[in-house]
Amino acid sequence: IISDRGRQFTADVVEELLRMCGSELRHSTPYHPQTNGLTERTNRTLVNMLSMYVASNHKNWDDVLPFITYAFNTAQHETTGHSPFFLLYVRPPRYTLDTIFSFYDNDDPSLAETLCLAEETRRLARLRTIASQDRSKLRYDSKHRHVTYEPGDLVMVWKPIRKRGLSTKLLAHYTGPFVVLERLSAVDYKIARLTASGRRSTKTEVTHVARLKAFRLRDDA
Repeated sequence: IISDRGRQFTADVVEELLRMCGSELRHSTPYHPQTNGLTERTNRTLVNMLSMYVASNHKNWDDVLPFITYAFNTAQHETTGHSPFFLLYVRPPRYTLDTIFSFYDNDDPSLAETLCLAEETRRLARLRTIASQDRSKLRYDSKHRHVTYEPGDLVMVWKPIRKRGLSTKLLAHYTGPFVVLERLSAVDYKIARLTASGRRSTKTEVTHVARLKAFRLRDDA
């Protein structure tokens, strides 16, 4: 299971519950929603849809959410060619008018036919999804510049912190400097902040390479 670092996911009771269930929980790196990209993208879509129908005071979002979710789940998605509803239940969704006027076929297929259709439909959806991911990877790789850091390198870290009364456009988005302590993987680094006296802080953090940029002293520029 992948989650962000919210308190509801880092609590001891959650860790114990997952241990009892035989599940493993991994936390995403801070300020890097791409770690759990599918969930983040779905949430962004739902939020955009909610913004079109929520009241001006934003207090009725939970009343609107079930209708928004149903609309999302029953809409055909470009990547798979089907709606999530169809991929799960292997039949078109029934809307209010269908229920009132019985605009649907009562001649249900056999269980064997339904299982066969489900297997074939989901197989094609997986192939479409893989093809879409490959196209996205090609576009990303054509523009991506691979950057690596070594232990001891000084870096700045992207932390878009909002402050009340100040314009977000004028706030500094990078903070630091930090020193690289260890390269944990191809994209994750353990870092520590440097104090004003140049000493390394005892507090460390793990961050994604996409949030880092090299720190250079004026003499190095």
